[in-house]
Amino acid sequence: MCRSSRFDTTSARFGGPAATFSAEQVMDSCCERECLEDLQVFFEEKDQIIIENCVLVRNPMAELEAVDFEVEPIPLREGCFTVDMAMRFRVRVDAFLSREDRPHCVSGTTYIQKRDILFGGDCGASVFRSGGEHSTALPQASLQMAEPVVLSCRLAEVPTGKAVLITMGIFSVTSLDRPARLAVPASVLERAAALTERRCSNTTERSDCEVFETIRFPEEQFRGRRRRCACR
Repeated sequence: MCRSSRFDTTSARFGGPAATFSAEQVMDSCCERECLEDLQVFFEEKDQIIIENCVLVRNPMAELEAVDFEVEPIPLREGCFTVDMAMRFRVRVDAFLSREDRPHCVSGTTYIQKRDILFGGDCGASVFRSGGEHSTALPQASLQMAEPVVLSCRLAEVPTGKAVLITMGIFSVTSLDRPARLAVPASVLERAAALTERRCSNTTERSDCEVFETIRFPEEQFRGRRRRCACR
């Protein structure tokens, strides 16, 4: 007969109740503040016609839409991996055909390539689960990102015509995870996880982004919000 082992209330190992979890263990992580200048926004044809004829763009907003990951081991550096990320952002701006005209809201896309180097540990086993889910011996990469801060936008002439260029600041946390089974004292579950303080490698300081450098890293956006209910 199978017996549930979710809560081992008789465990003396932890001196109290314990819970067993199948979880993703964070092998390594790093946080990063980046300021990205003059990113070109690409529009569909109908919106590009508006951009070609506008005289002013204002009120830019950006949101992260998708991330493609590529994790590769680093030769001669056991347990270390490169994490290459291709990020796609949706950007919205108000375009004015004249300074007296009402704005036209247009939406486009911009792209960022990013690489971090993290420790991912060693594991020679592949993991299979019911339902066909399968993970290889490579660690799994993940990215958390706060809402991007668009610092400026402007019109510029490029070889293909008129374009919108934005300067954007981002706060992110990159991590490498592996499956693990954990036995955790129940008392520990009440504690909030700490955000990593290690900074990502391969960052570039940009003098034109000094305003963004003054913004505090929004640590609270990368922690789960916990509330206590006053139930009786």
